[in-house]
Amino acid sequence: MKRIDRPRSASWTDRLLPKKSLTGHRVIRLQSRIALMPRGPSLHVRGKAISTAHLRQRDLDGACGPHCLITALLLLGVIDQRDLRQMTGEISRGHLARFWRSVREYYFAGVSSAELLLMVKILPAKVTASACEFRGSTVREFVLQHLASDHLVLVSVANGHIELNHWVLAVGIEGRQRQGNLFVDHIMLLDPAHNPTPLAAWNGMVAVTRTAGTRRYRLVDAHGDSYDVALTSALAISRHSERNR
Repeated sequence: MKRIDRPRSASWTDRLLPKKSLTGHRVIRLQSRIALMPRGPSLHVRGKAISTAHLRQRDLDGACGPHCLITALLLLGVIDQRDLRQMTGEISRGHLARFWRSVREYYFAGVSSAELLLMVKILPAKVTASACEFRGSTVREFVLQHLASDHLVLVSVANGHIELNHWVLAVGIEGRQRQGNLFVDHIMLLDPAHNPTPLAAWNGMVAVTRTAGTRRYRLVDAHGDSYDVALTSALAISRHSERNR
């Protein structure tokens, strides 16, 4: 169980607390631009849900990273569905065309956080990103800190026993609220390998504490299947106006 204190400055700090001390109301906090719609997560602008954002990858394309990145850009309002159709069409120009050419290179090949960061740099200056290449608890802390600042975070998870090497998109947290403090249990995920869940902004979650006797974290997918994963790297992304929250 992870405790996150949120002072008025909105910079969160965390401490580990014994489970017996944890009571309170169950809460879920999502990135502020996400709206819940029957078809899944959508972009929320001025009180209206304007665009379905979750992108589902194909079974064999190996493009989980690019799908997570483009979903994040849709949720942040950096691109919209019209941009998406334009950049994947036969006639595409400018930074969107360069971005799509960069993305296509990694289909069937996989992608690292450093390579995702290079893709982001092709886009206009209104979006920024930072990468974390360290494993385990360092990645976990990186993800929690950026979610606390209302950013989205691409997270790389791995399990060699089941040949899993996969990117998911962290969109919020789930935990308990007690006496003004938030005790975080799970990071809420959008997984491009699965369809969106109706009226929810996530289709998976990963625990913030390690599975007993391991250095891995328990992930639950859209089908309710669970397995332990290593957190291997992450990429936080936001609009410039949100970066210093």
